[in-house]
Amino acid sequence: MKPFRIVSFALIVLAVMLLLDQSSGSNVQAAPHSVVAQFSALNPGNPPATPCQVSNQVVNGDFESGAFAPWVISDTNPSAVVTTTQHQSGSYSAILGSSSGAEALGDSSIYQAITVPAGGAQLSYWYRPLTQDTVEFDWQDAYVANASGAILATIMHVAVNDQTWKYQAFDLTPYAGQTVRIVFLVHQDGFLDNTAMYVDDVTVQDTSVCGTPTPPPILTTPTPQPTLCPNLFVDIYTNIFFHAINTLNCRGVVNGTDSTHYGPGSTSTRGQFAKVVVLGFGYTLYTPPGNPDFTDVPPGYFAYAFIETGFHNGILSGFDPAGCAAHNAAYPCYLPNLPITRGQLTKLVVAAAGYPLFTPAGGQQTFSDVPPSNVFFVSIETAHNKGVINGYPNGTFRPNNNIRRDEMAQIVYTGVTTPLSVKLTAKLEHPKAGETCMAD
Repeated sequence: MKPFRIVSFALIVLAVMLLLDQSSGSNVQAAPHSVVAQFSALNPGNPPATPCQVSNQVVNGDFESGAFAPWVISDTNPSAVVTTTQHQSGSYSAILGSSSGAEALGDSSIYQAITVPAGGAQLSYWYRPLTQDTVEFDWQDAYVANASGAILATIMHVAVNDQTWKYQAFDLTPYAGQTVRIVFLVHQDGFLDNTAMYVDDVTVQDTSVCGTPTPPPILTTPTPQPTLCPNLFVDIYTNIFFHAINTLNCRGVVNGTDSTHYGPGSTSTRGQFAKVVVLGFGYTLYTPPGNPDFTDVPPGYFAYAFIETGFHNGILSGFDPAGCAAHNAAYPCYLPNLPITRGQLTKLVVAAAGYPLFTPAGGQQTFSDVPPSNVFFVSIETAHNKGVINGYPNGTFRPNNNIRRDEMAQIVYTGVTTPLSVKLTAKLEHPKAGETCMAD
């Protein structure tokens, strides 16, 4: 019997007893068999003054309707579905991403807009993650966004394959009185290493009514998530590399093109990437005791210490005399303001990671446009052998293509956020037909 039904029944009985006592003139005393004593025996502890009727702000959070409404299917690569394959409770759950078959390139996401109660609320949900990705460029996300979709807080950003149900809770009190979106998202890189996430029992409970709900037993300890600083850049909210850019900016690894813009589609220069790769792999900064090593990188240049550190550690090098002359620079030169190419970047990350160099047996080449005579041949073959990079569907690598700033952030993200013993887990991969090549 529900508590409020017990109270209602108790009040009715008490009223009847009082009426009978008034008509008979008797004096009712609280006794061991009184209604209050019976209620206390049925409900140990002190009952609330009014029945606790917590309202769940999420509708169809257990997906038991067999459909999504009123959830909104947002990103559709692939589209999320309601399934009976796995469920934390009941018969249904939602699955985002793909657990088998051809892996799509892109995002799979759903959201529901709710108004956070004025007194605060707690979000809770269960999720069951799975991934075949061995390099962390697929991920499973949950976050809070505003009514326009701009991310307010990252609840989790993981790439997990334990395939067990996990409980997660998040305090929504900072957004009291606001209409926000509860968003679940899976990102896949399109490289046949499927990633998915089941979601079930999503609730948002008003913590001001009955106190913070007692969570179910936590079967596994959720991965702690970093607390991100507020996003400063208005041009990355919908970028698929938002998390990488925001995290690296919070940690001082990347900067914007101005105070409110990151310029994700702009090219990344050799100077910019020297800074990011040195910070990303945790090298101690070095400056030469005498003159600079490159004529075009004076001590006042923003990336001076990073370029000198990379050169001192054998990560990067400058151009030969002919290359310097072609750009009207005196030898030795670094040409820090030139866009960095896929070939140059691959050489940098292989050197920073400290991989043993690899060449295919029998003089073979993996990519049709990177023959053994290419200056980046060994670096590209080494990175490919380690599973760090892939080429385009037509068998090319396009080593002379430039890298974008958002791609740069994603490539070094893992280098910043994982232990240095796990040196490099970024990968350069091919895009869909017609898209710009992106590190994903």
